[in-house]
Amino acid sequence: MGHEARPTAPYEEATWETLLSSAVKVDQRLDELGVTLTMGGEPTFCSRLHPDEPEWNGEALGPTKTAQGRELALELRRRLMPGGLLLQRMGKQYPGVSLPRWVIDLVARSDEQSLWPDRPNLRQSGSLAAAEQLAKTIAQPLEVALPPIAAFEDPWQVLLQ
Repeated sequence: MGHEARPTAPYEEATWETLLSSAVKVDQRLDELGVTLTMGGEPTFCSRLHPDEPEWNGEALGPTKTAQGRELALELRRRLMPGGLLLQRMGKQYPGVSLPRWVIDLVARSDEQSLWPDRPNLRQSGSLAAAEQLAKTIAQPLEVALPPIAAFEDPWQVLLQ
């Protein structure tokens, strides 16, 4: 539209009006096509296989959510960033919800060098020993002399909340 967004200057009035009228046209066309859009704070994956299940409508977890999320992430990694790192971690915890959401991040280098080799059968044990071994493996090339220290959530604080 001939105007790059800049944090130091607002859109010119004519550009702003063009943006608004374009948005209205797009909304009308999406309505005609029966397309429904939702927006959150980050990209959100919704299942087409189980769209009415509670896990896909507000619940943090459910029987198919993790498996489908990992399947999507692995396919995106295969197609878009071979050698990228798949990281599953705790996400946002919303007020009044007992469990936090989870997040699957795909991380890759911009020069397309491999960060993580393909290891389809690799499974994490989730044990304290496995976590300690991982911490030592990371610390060694960084020349961190101190041993890893286990950290745990305070169950009393969790119960109080």
